[in-house]
Amino acid sequence: EAGREAQATEKMSFAVNVSLEAEDDLNRLFDCLLDKAETAEDLDAAQAAIEAIRATVCGHLADTPYGSSGKRTITDSADELS
Repeated sequence: EAGREAQATEKMSFAVNVSLEAEDDLNRLFDCLLDKAETAEDLDAAQAAIEAIRATVCGHLADTPYGSSGKRTITDSADELS
């Protein structure tokens, strides 16, 4: 029974590969935030926002990749996860 509990609590994690298109999108978003920045705090907030998006997306997909193959790619279509 102890073995079953250990198996139930183990967490599987998957590698997340971010496409070049997704990286380009993040870079464009960062550039937009930089254009609107007026203070050093705004620059820090822009960097933090991009890092938070990347961490959230990659963390979520690593935990729940919406399939069993363990590999997914984010494409440029908002509706598509291949």
